[in-house]
Amino acid sequence: MSKQLVAIFMATPEEVKPLLHTYSIDWDSGIQLDGLATSSPVVWHIRSQNTLVCLCGMGRERALESAQLVIRRFKPSMLISAGFCGALSAGLKAGQIIGAETLLNTIYPQPSGLGLEILRQLSAEKATPGSAIELVKAFTSAKVIGTVKEKTALLSRFGAAVVDMEASAIAAAAQKFNLPWNAIKAVSDEASFAMPLNFNDFSDGENGQVNKSKVIFEVIKRPVLIPRLCRLAENSSKAAKNLAIFLDIFLRRVKAAAIQLDQKSSK
Repeated sequence: MSKQLVAIFMATPEEVKPLLHTYSIDWDSGIQLDGLATSSPVVWHIRSQNTLVCLCGMGRERALESAQLVIRRFKPSMLISAGFCGALSAGLKAGQIIGAETLLNTIYPQPSGLGLEILRQLSAEKATPGSAIELVKAFTSAKVIGTVKEKTALLSRFGAAVVDMEASAIAAAAQKFNLPWNAIKAVSDEASFAMPLNFNDFSDGENGQVNKSKVIFEVIKRPVLIPRLCRLAENSSKAAKNLAIFLDIFLRRVKAAAIQLDQKSSK
């Protein structure tokens, strides 16, 4: 595929669907990639933006394996970790778009390349509808951070503004193959919001997703959970839609900038 190919890695179907919907029928059917010790990722190709969207499942291990597999098979020129994040800073609101200026708990802390330049441009502009992004310090956790106490502890110890579960894996894969990477996230739960469940106990080990059947069964036993689950679903839906809008703007900027660079190099 083209040397300008972008690969976006997302953990859950809820993150992927709005992005694919943005491009209507302008994407190829999902391809399930085999060859992983964990679950096999699914990859779609958005033709107009020459972008791969990879559903890799939750967690660092799945993200790292998926990224390495996609790199070897498709040879992308840029990696993006995209999806939900939890806010640790009280100033961040549900649905807000975040870019990782620094990734704290990794030996590959700095995003790089054309993507970072564009994120900085969009952060400075804050004018185009849907393009507002704040660049912050981010932290990748090995588990879902669900309580306010856990969020406060991470903020206090590391000074991170947001937490996710996959960005450091994409950074590691990018470093291994000498590729630029960036992390673009949307806040699904604010710093003051406590998760209604410990979702670490409801993970499906086979595909890296929350087992919804287990969640439903738990809700039947504890209907008091319903209001907070509904609030989380509403905030996550808002975050996913905003992320899709922003990624569309970002990808169009990347494509335009890449064309300009190609034209300059050909002169």
